[in-house]
Amino acid sequence: MIRFLRPRLSYLQRRTLSSSAIKPYYDSQSARWITPHDREYFRFSVDATSHPLLLDDDALLTPLHERHIALIELSSLYSTFVLPSTPILQNNNNIEAHSTMIDDESVMVVPSIFPYHASTSAPSNVIFDVSVDVEKSADVESMVNHVQGHFSKNNRVRSTLTNFSNLSAVDVGSLCGKLCDAGCEEIFLNNVEVSDVDDLLEVMEEICYVDAPGGPMLGRLGLNYIASDEEFLEEAIFNFGCSKLRIKINEAEQVKGIIKDRGFTSDLK
Repeated sequence: MIRFLRPRLSYLQRRTLSSSAIKPYYDSQSARWITPHDREYFRFSVDATSHPLLLDDDALLTPLHERHIALIELSSLYSTFVLPSTPILQNNNNIEAHSTMIDDESVMVVPSIFPYHASTSAPSNVIFDVSVDVEKSADVESMVNHVQGHFSKNNRVRSTLTNFSNLSAVDVGSLCGKLCDAGCEEIFLNNVEVSDVDDLLEVMEEICYVDAPGGPMLGRLGLNYIASDEEFLEEAIFNFGCSKLRIKINEAEQVKGIIKDRGFTSDLK
């Protein structure tokens, strides 16, 4: 078999092309937002849950203008950032007010508290994140319904799977299929440092076999960045091609440098 290699673009060329080619778009046929997948262009969900002006305990006490200043700052640095899980962000009036503070190129991820009662749709620069503990069967079914509830309101929604390592890879893949059928545009695995990265790769492979409405699963799959695990970085990220990562704020510059050294680009501003 003859293998045709794609010409290698320079860093500057990829940076220029990526800004327009990788933008998510709404697909009316599947009624889902789709992000074109490129294994050489990384999209980061930056964890801002410990931001001093957005901490859970202070969310209802921090003056509104200070929270808005924090959002403007985050939006100037990151294309996607994850906010703390707070009651104030479960009301769509509050969400809409917050969403006006971020620029058109940014998205804020809001952990969704169950049950979700808002009757109106959230703005398109907001993604609700539904956490699913895969070890709890009752929780799984209710969270699938939770996702479907967001989707029925035309909200953007993704899921983060916890405790998935105690289930078979096939069962995790099946659950991801249900969540995507219910409306998820992305699936993030809440992975931790493991002694054998092959187990994680097996789960990732099963997820990528899923055929669900929306884009290919590899482009919808996200992982936690594990800074201390070189094998994870090499096998699960660069070799497998998973280019969505959840990172901490203090890891942003380090990760940006690592992928730049490989000749890759990202949505970090």
